[in-house]
Amino acid sequence: MIGVINTLLALVFESKREISIIRYLGGSWKQIKQNLVLSAGIVGVTGIFLGTLLGPLMSIIFIHVVNKISFGWEIHFKIPFLYLSLVTIVLFLTTLTAGLIPSKIARKIDPRRFISFE
Repeated sequence: MIGVINTLLALVFESKREISIIRYLGGSWKQIKQNLVLSAGIVGVTGIFLGTLLGPLMSIIFIHVVNKISFGWEIHFKIPFLYLSLVTIVLFLTTLTAGLIPSKIARKIDPRRFISFE
């Protein structure tokens, strides 16, 4: 959650001018908030997708290569689908919630201050 918040806060700080232009052209704070929550959702889905692909691969490598070479033994590989699906849902909802904090920071941006540069 902290990683998603930091990423989106960096996005907000880098795009102060863009947010100001959107506000100046008539965009609402609700639209900016929705955009940031959507960005958080995309970050969450991407992380879940990559974790789903790379997690089992890394587990298989650790079990069949590292454990066998280092310790001389292997363990049985089993995927707990119910637990992983519950954790996935919680992670996705957490990333969406993490998008709300940067949207509150974005609301404090004064559009007049940054629009003068454009």
